[in-house]
Amino acid sequence: RVPGNTIRKVYLCRAQSKGLRPGDLLFFYLSKDVRLEASQSITTVGVVESMEECNAAEDLIRMTAKRSVFSIDDLRAIQAESTSPVKVIDFLLVSHLEPCVTLRQLVDTGVFNGRPPQSIARLDQAQYQRLQPLIRVALS
Repeated sequence: RVPGNTIRKVYLCRAQSKGLRPGDLLFFYLSKDVRLEASQSITTVGVVESMEECNAAEDLIRMTAKRSVFSIDDLRAIQAESTSPVKVIDFLLVSHLEPCVTLRQLVDTGVFNGRPPQSIARLDQAQYQRLQPLIRVALS
C-alpha cells in the first residue's frame, strides 16, 4: 500500500519493454558516474501507475504535465530525436534508498548476473527474493 502523499513522477525512455503493469515495483539503478557517491547502485523505489507510448511532441508535453525534470524545449527535442515512440511511465515515488544497494551487493547476492541491465529488465521471483533484504526504505 502506497501512502496518499507519495510524489507522482514520470520516467521517459525508448526501451523495448512492454510488460510494465500498474502496481509493478520499479527499482532505479544509477549507472556509473564518478561524480556521484551512489554511482552503480539501486537508489530509488517506485510503483508503476501506467505506461503509454507517445509519438508527438505536444502529446509528450501534455502527458508529462509538471512531473518531469525536462523543459518543454527538452521534451520537443526528445520526441524529435527518433521516429520510435517515447514510453511515458507514470509512477509513484516511494522512497530513495538509505543506504543504496550497490552493484557489488547485487552481484554477490545473485540479483544481477555479473553486470547490471542496460535497459528496463524484469526480475524473476528468485532475484526479487534476494533483493528484498537489501532494500531499506527511508521513511520520513
